[in-house]
Amino acid sequence: MKHTVDLDNTKRHRLPVPWETAAPLMRRHLMPVARDPSAISGKATAMIDVSDGLLVDLGRLCRESGVGARIRNDDIPRSDALKTAASLLGLSATALSLSGGEDYELLFTSSPKRTTDAVCIGEVTRSAGVEVINDRGRRMNISHKGYQHFAVQG
Repeated sequence: MKHTVDLDNTKRHRLPVPWETAAPLMRRHLMPVARDPSAISGKATAMIDVSDGLLVDLGRLCRESGVGARIRNDDIPRSDALKTAASLLGLSATALSLSGGEDYELLFTSSPKRTTDAVCIGEVTRSAGVEVINDRGRRMNISHKGYQHFAVQG
């Protein structure tokens, strides 16, 4: 690959990802754009920022609210750059989008009657826990890992 990302200018830590793919991902990671919460003011019934991973932060929101959630994997937005980079690095775009962390997005719940321009990725359930559903309506076996601030590394 002729235009790869060289992490330290030594060519020892070169990523097999074209610059055109890596640049928007790096820009979004290093210079996140804050979402304007006023767009959902009066509509959100609960909200959290997604910085430790979608599943971890959704789990926190659900636990604090005494509910659960069912999300549809195919409804989670994933950029073409993420899909391409994940494929080139031998990683799962699904796992990265569910557990990667540092997304800097707002995740909120609202009544179905209160419309917003936000992407709906699932629904709140009465039973505890968070489940991810595939395109056939089946539960996916997904790790709920994410960034754990005070976890013991072992």
